[in-house]
Amino acid sequence: MIASGLPVVAFAETNWNDARRFLPILASPLFSEARTSGSASSSDESLNEQLASLDPDAALALLKTVIAEEAATILRLPASGIDPLRPLSEMGMDSLMAVELRLALESRLRVDLPLVSLAEGTSVASIAGRLATAISTGPKDGDLIALVTRHEGMDELPSSAEDAQTTSAMLEPKSVAAE
Repeated sequence: MIASGLPVVAFAETNWNDARRFLPILASPLFSEARTSGSASSSDESLNEQLASLDPDAALALLKTVIAEEAATILRLPASGIDPLRPLSEMGMDSLMAVELRLALESRLRVDLPLVSLAEGTSVASIAGRLATAISTGPKDGDLIALVTRHEGMDELPSSAEDAQTTSAMLEPKSVAAE
């Protein structure tokens, strides 16, 4: 490296998914290889595994922590400054920040979170409750088959229960309904 003749050489461990949220240039074709190599974070995988292995109360507490961390990052506040029972709108979260929170949570937990569920008056605790319910119950087979039919262009629905199970096993999306 020293013999390269470059005035400065640096090495850094970089989380490209986090960096992409703050640096729009990372969406350009120049960085396409970095985007594809960092699409699924191992920490996100372990988070989902951890949530699945915890009892409901512990999973809810972990979800509250994750949501508070994401909200704190977006609001530029310390995570300890996020009150789980206080509406996020009272802490300064506007509609664009709510969209950013939704995308961050969907990316991290691989759960479909309707924007309506982040409407004004929603707190970290209420979001965590919805997510915990969605993660614990999982998607229904009929919902998954309908989703595949709509978005993947299947010509016909699976004819047997075994085909339906195979189709649903290939998909992981979960949906959180707005209350």
